[in-house]
Amino acid sequence: MSIEIHRTEKPSTVIGTTTDDSQFFIVHTRTGGMLYKGCLKSVLDAVQEVIDLEKELKALLGDRSKDHAIKVRTVYVDDKSNDVTLFVDYLHDRSANPFITDNEIIKRLGHGFVDQNGSGRYVEVKTNTALFSSESFHSIADHFYQ
Repeated sequence: MSIEIHRTEKPSTVIGTTTDDSQFFIVHTRTGGMLYKGCLKSVLDAVQEVIDLEKELKALLGDRSKDHAIKVRTVYVDDKSNDVTLFVDYLHDRSANPFITDNEIIKRLGHGFVDQNGSGRYVEVKTNTALFSSESFHSIADHFYQ
């Protein structure tokens, strides 16, 4: 599965999505300047790690995987230092207990480490409980991006 990046009318904001629409995220720069291609590799690597973590979680949970999701919401790029901050949501159904803690997700996604591109990575996680069986629920619904 690949990640596609699309520019918006704002030079400092791009939108990313996976080809299977399992992830949707917004990328902003700190200074309001254009997101340079040199920063893109660090962003894509960080998002790929979230995708891989979600796949691993779903494999571990088996039948219960439908009640859990890990989604990238926003990525901030400090275009002066090339540091990347991921804002990630861990969603679980009201009927299911959380399977992983915020701190475990932060640790798994490499908070505080420098990647192979020389960019620092920082991670902020928020756990959300939702009614997955609701007709109005979707893991990439607009209200998660506010």
